[in-house]
Amino acid sequence: MIFRIVFLICTTAVLVCHADNPENNSLDGEITRDHRVTEINLNRWFDHYLPLIKKYMAMHNMEPMSLPKMSLPVPDIPGFKPKVELNNGLLHGASNITRSGNIIQRVYGELVDVDMQLDWKELQVDYDYSLKYFFYKRRGGLTGKFGHLNVGVMGSIDFKSRKVDLRYLKIVDAGDFSLKLRGHLVDPVANAGLKAVTIAFRKRMLREMEYQMNAAAQLKIQEVNNWLADQTSIPIPHLTDELPEISL
Repeated sequence: MIFRIVFLICTTAVLVCHADNPENNSLDGEITRDHRVTEINLNRWFDHYLPLIKKYMAMHNMEPMSLPKMSLPVPDIPGFKPKVELNNGLLHGASNITRSGNIIQRVYGELVDVDMQLDWKELQVDYDYSLKYFFYKRRGGLTGKFGHLNVGVMGSIDFKSRKVDLRYLKIVDAGDFSLKLRGHLVDPVANAGLKAVTIAFRKRMLREMEYQMNAAAQLKIQEVNNWLADQTSIPIPHLTDELPEISL
């Protein structure tokens, strides 16, 4: 399962820090307490398992990913509370994930932190819209595109309590954003309305995507913690050139 990939990456630190004791290869043993901080580059592990992560996302309805309904007020257009209703939202490209830098693991005795920057080159958002303005109504579709998206993530695992935790997951940079209308392309009111909500839509989508990512991550972390709680002993593979294979 996908959460075992997370666990395997985290436990790499134990293998490296305790490589001089090959017999201690499970989490039912004691981990030495000291004040050393050991940093480990996990790029090779992440790159190795990235195709599996993408496959998992496609298999579990994350590509495309459903987005919630939303309602946006239309500024700069006079009238009685003009607004755009958005329905049937889909996010495309969530599985086109790469790392934008090194994935670093830091070991503090029994506590391990994993710090990473993830990147999406292009994300597309599709919605059906309904624009209401006095007695005027228009329906159609819209497509929003982010040139790229960079997300910072830090997670930790406490080997004493056998608990994985998400320290933070935050969108730290978003590229250019464009919004295009599908249908009623020459309708001046519809075009003016959609143009007016572009900035609000971008902010709302970034906030929504960050929320969805956090929710998905917390769900997987809960699976990790439930799995860890059920194990009496957790074998860890030795650190070799051959990375262990995982089946979905």
